[in-house]
Amino acid sequence: MRPTPAPRLAATSRRIPWAKRAAGEGTFFNRFDIAPAGGGSKVTYTSRQLGFRNPPWGLRYALMRSVTARVWISIWYRRGFRKMLAMAEQRTRQRASV
Repeated sequence: MRPTPAPRLAATSRRIPWAKRAAGEGTFFNRFDIAPAGGGSKVTYTSRQLGFRNPPWGLRYALMRSVTARVWISIWYRRGFRKMLAMAEQRTRQRASV
């Protein structure tokens, strides 16, 4: 049985330029938990917003923030997360073939 790796932790800062107002700037805490599952791994990703200055309109107001967080942000993160996993699998195959 493979040992369970320690979670991967990262704090990231991002800047979103807006066409007609000051750029949005946010800091996020990202956590990746990786556990063995069958012939592969199960990856659980958690993100926490630590701060956001000049956020998009969907994150400015409490009701909109709740809808945006439940629907749109999960869709945006899922897309990037799947791309990241595909890149990791491709690199693993490349290393195995060398």
